[in-house]
Amino acid sequence: MASYVFYGHGGREAGTSSGTYVVPPGVTIYFFALDSEILYDSAAAIIRNTLLRAHPNEMAVQGVARDIKRAWDKVPNYKLTGDSNLPDPTGVYLVGTNKSGGPAMPLLHGSSKYLSDLIGGAGKGGVLGNIIYWMACRAAPDNSNNIDDNADAVTSAINGNSMTCIEQASAQGRSPSAVKMIGSWH
Repeated sequence: MASYVFYGHGGREAGTSSGTYVVPPGVTIYFFALDSEILYDSAAAIIRNTLLRAHPNEMAVQGVARDIKRAWDKVPNYKLTGDSNLPDPTGVYLVGTNKSGGPAMPLLHGSSKYLSDLIGGAGKGGVLGNIIYWMACRAAPDNSNNIDDNADAVTSAINGNSMTCIEQASAQGRSPSAVKMIGSWH
């Protein structure tokens, strides 16, 4: 099987309305932001450029992942949305191919796909690939988790390129399960 980069705007819907996705056997998803966090494109570009060239250093990229999900783990069914204003065309790229050739599966401006639809599995046929790199935010609605502009950033490095990329979500927000339980947003 192959490795893929999912690139665009990312996030989840309010509460549990978008459901969860159970990672299929044989699939590993590498996230570079925690749930409710923003991944800045300047940081994502370093990772994309490492993966979208001949002989990519996947071990270095995997080493800076903030969250890793494997078979049977549950994650929110994030949405990936295309945006023509981002520096590279949005969509799904095959790792090890030059990004100048464009994504293997383009995601046009304003169009969205759920994580479950992109990867597959669970009655949706086979899976796209065994390694997935989520190069997008894992944003939550403002009424679910508020982004804290004063939060600490995380600094890491890939191939000698230093990157400061993550803005933490405020601890004041509510998780989707807490919202479902109490039935209100704060």
